[in-house]
Amino acid sequence: HESRSVDARLAEVLQAVHELTRRIDEFDARVGALEVGAPRPPSPVAAAPPGEPVASAAVMMSWVGHSRVLQRIAMVSFVLVLALVLRTLTDSRWIGANVGVALGIVYSGVLLALGAWLLAHGRRGLGVLRLCGAILLCSVAVEAHGRFGLISANTANWILITDLLIAGAIGLRFRMGSIVSIAVLAPGIAALTVGFPNLQFPLAAALFLFANVIACLARRVGRLQWLAWTTVTVTVCFWFLWSLKARVHLLRPESMPSVGLGVTWFLPWLAAF
Repeated sequence: HESRSVDARLAEVLQAVHELTRRIDEFDARVGALEVGAPRPPSPVAAAPPGEPVASAAVMMSWVGHSRVLQRIAMVSFVLVLALVLRTLTDSRWIGANVGVALGIVYSGVLLALGAWLLAHGRRGLGVLRLCGAILLCSVAVEAHGRFGLISANTANWILITDLLIAGAIGLRFRMGSIVSIAVLAPGIAALTVGFPNLQFPLAAALFLFANVIACLARRVGRLQWLAWTTVTVTVCFWFLWSLKARVHLLRPESMPSVGLGVTWFLPWLAAF
């Protein structure tokens, strides 16, 4: 009796494995059909009566195949895990801070370049690579200056400007609104934190000028009018801070350091805007 019970359980397990294998094969066929634009193969489980667990599983697999949610979540997780490992190695001094920052910049650049290459070859579904690359590059620049003190504020701002121009050009070229939004907002917010409240105002002004140009060009992408207004609002706050500090410096030079203030650049940049 015990032997027959074990055989029966083994048969049930084999049947469940066979059913699971069949569903995975069907799921792969659906994803492949979606990638090449071919019609999806008919699903034998779709004919099950409503309310059956098999039918629910089929609906869920179809939803996942359409939205690619799992693929994007897995890609973001993989990218962030690598960045977290690099950060942990740097914090625990397994690698030097200089090496960690250099690897972080290279890693972010590779993500941006790989994302652009995939877009050029029609793989628009992997947009998370460009987004992660743009955000990570801003994070590396801010931490390399503020936490580790390895780069100057000018160098950090140049990295942010480069990130803005490259990610913005990719978003505009391939009409990707999410990339354009991150390319404009992430470097702009990061520029306000580099050395705050004593910013490198001339370089920050250049960054905000480029950000406003890209935000205006992004109106062609569609439904990005909010981005232009948001960028203008942040830019007004920046100019208010610069004008306030410049006024205090002109009235009481001893109370306001001139390092990074760039009073002589105030009017030329204002005219450029």
